[in-house]
Amino acid sequence: MKSSLGLSVILASSLCFSYPHFMDQFQNLIHEISHLKAGGKFHFSGTLYTLRDQTMAKIKKDGFPDFLKNQIIYFCGPSGPLPDGRLGSCGPTTSKRFDPCHQLFMENSIRITIGKGRRTAAVESDCRAGKHFYFVTYGGLGAYLSSMIQSWRIAAYPELGTEAIFELQVADFPMILAYDGNGGSAF
Repeated sequence: MKSSLGLSVILASSLCFSYPHFMDQFQNLIHEISHLKAGGKFHFSGTLYTLRDQTMAKIKKDGFPDFLKNQIIYFCGPSGPLPDGRLGSCGPTTSKRFDPCHQLFMENSIRITIGKGRRTAAVESDCRAGKHFYFVTYGGLGAYLSSMIQSWRIAAYPELGTEAIFELQVADFPMILAYDGNGGSAF
């Protein structure tokens, strides 16, 4: 399934100027993906934010950044920029490591995450209840996935290097729904 929303998620820096429009688009996206079955494919175009282990440690210490609320989180640590300015390999990392932070994500309206591998029973339960949507993408294909990135910038914690929070503008980013509300699983 391909998103009919195009570049549906507005840049966080524009969020304060068009919040109702952003939320309408985000709710449309939630509605669109809520009809998928586990294993269903979806191509997303819009904004993703990356998170890694060191980033989560900073967030636990400093608090959840406002600009991340209501955004889509991609558990990924890009390999850094290439000489031509494009972002290097950008494959998923194991999502289960972030499950101890799942409640923090839910409290900050993070309804969609992307990564690889199974999740804990608590996260799977939230997915089955329609509170959260977890997608997997192709592990081992980081160079291919980076070709979907239209533009990027470091959004926070530049001192963390490749574990900083990156804002990625993607087109046709491939994702597979891991769990659905009917008990289905992609695993």
